[in-house]
Amino acid sequence: MGSDSRALTTNTEANDGVGNADERKLEQMFEILSTVDRRLGNLEGLLAEVSRAAAGGRSEKEWYTTTELAEMLGKSDFTVREKWCNQGRIECEKAPDSGKWRVPAHEVQRLRNGGGLKPRQPR
Repeated sequence: MGSDSRALTTNTEANDGVGNADERKLEQMFEILSTVDRRLGNLEGLLAEVSRAAAGGRSEKEWYTTTELAEMLGKSDFTVREKWCNQGRIECEKAPDSGKWRVPAHEVQRLRNGGGLKPRQPR
């Protein structure tokens, strides 16, 4: 009976190791799928813009929030707001009603087309 309990303990420990490995793989797969989902969302937005441009239409919006721009470019809202807007790296202004940064549609399009950041210019 002693050997049976040792075999059971060893087998359980081996299963725990496999379970942890499987759990890590699932977490990695979830992270990958989340990234793919975000990138597909960005592509859908770009496709909508291309469709409007091909139809001769303009962007539906004149201004975008820093959150919207961040999502389109795969950046954090903090980066867009604090590192780009506050440092004068992109064309933007504070909305008169809310005091939050907003980015004009032509600047959003320029950045989405690969346009670079301006040198730092604290505001």
